[in-house]
Amino acid sequence: MKKRLRNSIIILLLAFPCAEIAARIVGWAPLVNEDFSVSATPNHWLISDSICGLKLNPGKYEITLENAISFKATHSERGVRKNVAIGEKRREVHVFGCSFTYGYGVNDAEVFTNLLQEKHGELSFINFGVPGYGTVQSILQLKDAIGDGSFPTHAVLVYSEVHPERNALTNSYRRALKIGYSRSNSEVESSMENARFPFKTVSSSEIQYADWAAIYSNWNGRETFAFIHALQSVLEKEIDKEEMTTITADLFAEFIEFCISNRIVPVLVNLDEAEFHTRYKTILERSRVKVIDIGFDFTDKDLTNLPYDSHPNAAGHAMIASKIEKGIRMLLNE
Repeated sequence: MKKRLRNSIIILLLAFPCAEIAARIVGWAPLVNEDFSVSATPNHWLISDSICGLKLNPGKYEITLENAISFKATHSERGVRKNVAIGEKRREVHVFGCSFTYGYGVNDAEVFTNLLQEKHGELSFINFGVPGYGTVQSILQLKDAIGDGSFPTHAVLVYSEVHPERNALTNSYRRALKIGYSRSNSEVESSMENARFPFKTVSSSEIQYADWAAIYSNWNGRETFAFIHALQSVLEKEIDKEEMTTITADLFAEFIEFCISNRIVPVLVNLDEAEFHTRYKTILERSRVKVIDIGFDFTDKDLTNLPYDSHPNAAGHAMIASKIEKGIRMLLNE
């Protein structure tokens, strides 16, 4: 019995090095997580939320990215990024999106929603953008705003190619949230205890939720051994691109239908250089929704905070505002 146990241990001890060598030969390497650093004074500019995962904490903050890019951000009591310019409240334009819309990396006055506000004092642009959001959170925000009695004349959905993986909450995005975000700041983990992240699947019409505690974990040794990284990657069933597209198309349709049923004019802003997927185009054309193409180049160092961060800088937000301005003037019958 002892001899059999000893032989089994020897086989296991030999098998792992062989598996590790084999994994490296075929091209695998230990996982290298893309960590980032973000700090804020005061802390907790983002807080956990049981509906959208994250939300803005009201207050004034100085936020520093990668110990290099600093910006000042003001969050209103409503939980949105506050514009410096003032507009009339009787005609609100709600703008939904992620960190690109929020203005991650630029001061309040430099965000494209504030630049639009400066040109349209007769309107009130409300910036609902929050870092990490996808289309699924935008729908929840719009419904919540309507539930609170805030009926905008227009609802602008700012779309980026990073949103489909967020809408489906893919394993790669789960890892970016749980591992990457946790490492960005030492206080993240304790502040995210009650967070629940929404997502959609192709098999359910209802929004699903993933609790922060169970959203993702790396196997022990994944960032040391190629074999463990390969095994976890292979066993994790990733959502394919076609499925993500289907989910996002359904969310587009839901956003548009909700707007129309509440007499709100929906507007789609295509932020990236790539054209809309055929599925998206079909929905938008059928509903006759106005689409404003930006064609933003996130590799352009003159328009982004590269090499530290690829988010639009002040010049990038000015470019985005100018493109939206051309479309919105026609939309508002000016």
